[in-house]
Amino acid sequence: IVLTLALGQWQIGRAQYKEGLQARYDALSRQPAVHVGGQAIAGEAILLRRVEVRGEYVPRFTVFVDNRIYQHRPGFHVATPLRIAGSQRYVLVNRGWVASPQDRSMPVIRTPAGEQVVQGVATAFSERYLELSTKVAEGNVWQNLVFERYRQATGLDLQPFVLQQESAAEDGLVRVW
Repeated sequence: IVLTLALGQWQIGRAQYKEGLQARYDALSRQPAVHVGGQAIAGEAILLRRVEVRGEYVPRFTVFVDNRIYQHRPGFHVATPLRIAGSQRYVLVNRGWVASPQDRSMPVIRTPAGEQVVQGVATAFSERYLELSTKVAEGNVWQNLVFERYRQATGLDLQPFVLQQESAAEDGLVRVW
């Protein structure tokens, strides 16, 4: 009985946390988008805010975050850094979902060339979920998108958030968050 009561209290606490988070998200979504430039931004101050960034994609540092499901189909989230216009700082953009080919080969994606204006929501880098190895990710298929791991693998000077893209682009990716 004590365990059941404790678990019930834990669930109530989680529900209250999520309701507060949803209320914050709703309030911030009504505010105008924050323009992100090359200056460093505090991660906590920008989380869940609508943001806009102008810059150019650097496709060679694209990673595919594996095991992402959309409409009961396995696939990847495609994350590509955007070099912020007029600076050497980058923001990592979660551009959307792409289906995994039947043979588990890498999907072919289109990355817009030239300067882009990308709009979306600033989200946190993922926490580490179950991993079968503590070895740092190699290649461009990753299980988790962890800030420090990505920064070390690429050497890029990154803003401390992931921009979850909402603006349209001719790249064939699904952006249903």
